[in-house]
Parts: sequence; C-alpha cells; structure tokens
Amino acid sequence: LAEGTRPSLRWLFLMLAIEFAGFAMLIPILPFFLIHEIGVGPERVGLLLSVNSFAQLIGAWGSGRVSDAVGRQPVITAVFAWAGLGFGATAFAQNFAQVLAVRVMQGLSGGTAALCDAYLLDIIPRDQGMRASYMGLAGAVKGMSFVIGPGVGAMLIHTGATRPQVFLIAGLLALVASGIGLIRLEESLDTLKRRPLCAPMPVDAIVVNTADWDAVNGGLLCIWFCRISSALGLGVLFATYAFLIKDNFGWSDKHFGMVLFVTGIASAVLQLLAFPRVVSRWSATWTFVVGSLVGAISFLLMPEATLWVHVLALVCFTLKGSMTEPCFPVLIGDFADARHQGFANGVTASCRALGTMISPFIAGSLYERNKRWAYYTGAAMFLCSAIGALLISYCQKPGKQSESERLCTES
Repeated sequence: LAEGTRPSLRWLFLMLAIEFAGFAMLIPILPFFLIHEIGVGPERVGLLLSVNSFAQLIGAWGSGRVSDAVGRQPVITAVFAWAGLGFGATAFAQNFAQVLAVRVMQGLSGGTAALCDAYLLDIIPRDQGMRASYMGLAGAVKGMSFVIGPGVGAMLIHTGATRPQVFLIAGLLALVASGIGLIRLEESLDTLKRRPLCAPMPVDAIVVNTADWDAVNGGLLCIWFCRISSALGLGVLFATYAFLIKDNFGWSDKHFGMVLFVTGIASAVLQLLAFPRVVSRWSATWTFVVGSLVGAISFLLMPEATLWVHVLALVCFTLKGSMTEPCFPVLIGDFADARHQGFANGVTASCRALGTMISPFIAGSLYERNKRWAYYTGAAMFLCSAIGALLISYCQKPGKQSESERLCTES
C-alpha cells in the first residue's frame, strides 16, 4: 500500500502485538490459576469458558455493528481498554463466582480480533491475494505475540511472580495498547461508508437500505457455519489441554508455556511466508478445507500418551491454525461489502463465541469420562468445518461494489 494514501497499519500491528502478548501470557496461567488458586475441575473450567463465550457472542456482534456506525478507531480503542481492565480484575478474584463475574464482563467487550480484521479490510483493496498477504502478516504478528507472551508468563512464574501478578501485568499491556490507539491510530472507515445503527441513510435524496441482514448471502452463511464448527473443535482444546498434558506427562503451566512458545514461532512463520502463497495457489476456500482436515488428524492423535505422537499432533494442529484462522477475514472480504465489514466480522466472532460457549462444557464432561471421546468429538467438528468450506466454492460472490457503495462514491 502506498505510503500516505491510506491509514498506516504500523500502529494497529503494534497494538495487536502488545495486547495479544498480554493475552497470551495468560493462556498457560489461567487454567492453573483456576486449578490451584480457585480450586476447580474440568467441568467448572468448561462452564467458565462457556459463559465467557456467551458474553462474547453478544459483545462481538454489538462492537462490530457499532464500529460500522461510528468508525473503527474509537471502538477498537475502547475494546482494548476493556480487555485490559478485565485482565487486571481477574487478579483480585478470590472464588469461582468472582472469576465468573469478571469473565462475563470481559466477554461483553466482544474481543479485539474481529474489529482489527474489519479495520484491515477497510484499507486493503478487494484482491484475495493481497488480502491474504496482509492477513498473513497480521497472523504472524499475533503468532509472535503468542511466542513472547507465554514465554514471559512462564519466566515470571519461574522467577517467583504470583499468578495474580501476571494478570495485572497483562492488563497493563492491554491498557498501553489502548493508549497507543487513542493517540496514534487513524480512522479507516470513511464517513460515507458508515451506517446508522437504527435507520436507513439518505444519500443524495436516495434512501439506501443499510439493514444488517440484507447483506447476508450464502457465502457468509457458510463462513459462519465453518466458524461455529471450527470453534466447537477448538473449545475442546481450550477446556481440556491443561488437564491432558498434566494427566499424560505430568506437565504444568511452565511446560504449557513452552508448547505455546514453539508452536507460536511455527505459526508466525507459516502465516507470514506460507499462507499467502498457498492461498494464491489453491484459493482461500481450498486452503481452509485442507487445514480443517489436518486439524481433524491432530485431534485423533492428541489424546495418546506417547510423547512423539503428541508432538506430531501439535505439528498438525499448528498447520491447521496457520491455514484456517487467517482464511476467515479473507473470505469475509469476498462476501461482505464495505458497509457491512464490521457487522460481518462481528457475527463471525459471535459464531466463534457460540462454538466455544457450547464446546468447553461438553468437552469437560466428556473428558472426565474418557479423554478420547472429547478429542474425537473435536475431530468430527473439524470435519464438519471442511464440509462447510466446500460449500463456499458453490456460492456466488457479490459484485465488487454494491449499489450503496456506488452511490456513495458518486456523491
């Protein structure tokens, strides 16, 4: 992108790097915080994740839709600050009910990733190859944050920091990212492309229909189905992986941090260097199909208590994430127009929240009965996601410029 012709992405990527590093610090810490400080088991961990995801289901759609109306910059800044306050508040929780309340309030922010994807889609021209390159770069930034964050978290624990202190540090990082957005982040959504929250918008005396659901098409429905199915599988890992490595190998949050460190490096490299090339060669749809099938294989191998099999499962899971996660915004960019990027990405995040709301509670219950049942169920969800992606290839993409966009351009 030519310098000076569009808002610079460097500040958005810096914000992503800082906030995701803070979030990633907590991934190996939170399960063991719940196990040791709060004293809960797999079912309650699953319930906690499910309730948090339910709150995100509401918040993600709401924050995305608001950003279509008022612009991306103020909403992104507010949500980053909200995340920081949520991380910090968790440090003061003394029992399960308090943790639950904090996680619900944090979930209502809707998360930061979907808003950042909408920001990128506002700026990047509607070309799948170019969007794949920038989404791969964004994925690499997140991946490197997932390398740095767990390593820092594990180091802090190793040097004597308490788990609540790590939560406070993560919250401070998110607040720093929010401050950068408030001061430096430029607006990406032109005022002519914004949609009022509750009414059609007149353009040169012509009333343009800007209702949310008028933008829904077969492609978006298939993408949302894939997002739910994939999240149902991912929820199994979120809810049970700490217990799995503890039961199979006697590992703790330090080992969990090292797993995230290694897989984060691999994911960042793959998304930066391999993902754009694979999409250019296969298309985003087929990249997603193959990635989902690889993910199913990883979950079939994951519960085995043999170290080399577990390593192979992690390799497959890393490939899966690197191939499928950055595909979602690329595919949304193909099927949603400029006025509805916030809405479409917000619903996608809500679909992810729906999947991770349902899955962890079920996965926790299945895991307590038989760990293989939980992971084989996750593999089946990845297969459903692959089938949904196949259907995307039969959906007609909308025109490159909707009628409402054309009217705004002419005005």
